[in-house]
Amino acid sequence: MKTFEVNGNLEDEKDFDIFYDSIIRTWNVFNETFGTDVMSKIDLYVDNATEKSGYTPITTVILKKYIIIKLGIKNFANVEQTIYQFAHELCHFVLHSITNLNKPRADAKEENICSAMSLILIKML
Repeated sequence: MKTFEVNGNLEDEKDFDIFYDSIIRTWNVFNETFGTDVMSKIDLYVDNATEKSGYTPITTVILKKYIIIKLGIKNFANVEQTIYQFAHELCHFVLHSITNLNKPRADAKEENICSAMSLILIKML
């Protein structure tokens, strides 16, 4: 698996190119900010679910070695929502990476930090 991959099955969805561009631009800011050592330490798979897929958006550690970020974007043309959700979940990813997947469950302080990061990314992008 690549270090970072977006579910290829989403390519057939309307406005996928807009969604994908928002994901890549957000990823690039995080990569520049936190560095490739942090951003490539854990393999990351990005997916999207719109209904009957459980709670979204969410960051899930799999087998204590991979992370899946599952977004809940219904309209792939909604750039702000995509950036907000992905930046928020990517912030959790960074914390998992820094702690070598030994991060406790997110508390209110972590959620606030991730929300702030999302707002910063929306302003930047």
